[in-house]
Amino acid sequence: MEHAAQRRTAGQCILITDGAGKVVGGGTVGLPRDDISQFLKGTGRSGWQAVAAPEVKDAVVLAYRDGIYHRITTMKDAGKTRARVF
Repeated sequence: MEHAAQRRTAGQCILITDGAGKVVGGGTVGLPRDDISQFLKGTGRSGWQAVAAPEVKDAVVLAYRDGIYHRITTMKDAGKTRARVF
C-alpha cells in the first residue's frame, strides 16, 4: 500500500481528534516551509496548521488524503506502540 509520504504529496486537510476519536479541531495544509524545501525537492508548501480547544486530552493529529487518515506522530511519541483504530 502506498502512503502519501511515499508519494510526497500533501494531505487535503488536518483533523484533530480527542482520545475517544471525536473530531475536536482541524486545520489547513500547503503552508510554506522554507526550512524543508531547502533539503527536499518540491513546492516548499509542506507545512500545516491546526487548532483545537486547549482542554482536549490525548489529542491525535491526522492528515487526510484520498480517503485515508495518516496519523502525525511527534518525535517523542514515535516509539510508542499504542495504536488507535478509526
